[in-house]
Order: sequence, then structure tokens, then C-alpha cells
Amino acid sequence: MSTEENKAVVRRYFEECWNQGNLAVLDEIMGPECPINDEKHITRERWRDALSAWLTAFPDFRYHMDHLVAEGDMVAAHTHFTVTHRGILHLGTWGPWPPTGNSIDIKEFIFFRLADGKIVEMWDSWDDKTFAHQLGGQPPVPAATA
Repeated sequence: MSTEENKAVVRRYFEECWNQGNLAVLDEIMGPECPINDEKHITRERWRDALSAWLTAFPDFRYHMDHLVAEGDMVAAHTHFTVTHRGILHLGTWGPWPPTGNSIDIKEFIFFRLADGKIVEMWDSWDDKTFAHQLGGQPPVPAATA
């Protein structure tokens, strides 16, 4: 695949999956597994669940593409996303975090590796501390059960 074709796949990831909420597109643009950062063996189904959780908590989720650069099988995206916290946020150790109604604008850098027209690996860096601050402080800690 050319660098322009790889960039087109990444654009679909942001526009169709995140901005339009069409999670079925993951089957077309993502490999069966797509690890992120140090997490291995993340399946498309896990990606679908994670995106669904984000889109439920932030129904107006919008990625904005600031820069997109490609070389070989790599695409680098400098983005920011804007959201309003309208649903319960539960992500791994964060949550459940009741809706705050707060608006958020966070910068992010994501590197994608593609193979045969599909995203097969990702690395991201975003400011989760500013995200938590804009959301309204630290997420609630689940109560211990006896």
C-alpha cells in the first residue's frame, strides 16, 4: 500500500469509527489483533467495546486532524478531540464516573503501523491528567465490597 492509501485508512478510523460511530468499519480497517502501546493481543472486539464505552460517555465525540504524516508502513497523527461528558465513563480502572456535563479538548499523538491496508499496531500519547482535570478532577474510586 502507498503512504496515501495508508493515510486514507487512518482517516477512516478517525472519521467513520470515532466521529460517525460506525464501529462496523473496524472489520475493514483493523487487523484481527491491534496492540496499543505495551498491551498485547488486543482484538478488534476489544477495540469495539472500548470505542463503544467512549462514545457512550461522550456522544458528541469529535476527532480533529491537525497533522497526518506517513512514511512506509507508518502513519503519524497529531490530533485533538473535543467531547462533552454526558454518559457514565468506565474505562479500566477509571470509573464508573457519572456524567459531569463538562466540555473537554485534549491533544493526542498516535502512531499507526499498517499491513495490507489494515491497522495492525498503535502507539499513543495523550494528556490524561489534563483530561481528568477538565472532566472535573479525579474519577471516583469504587467502594470496596466485603
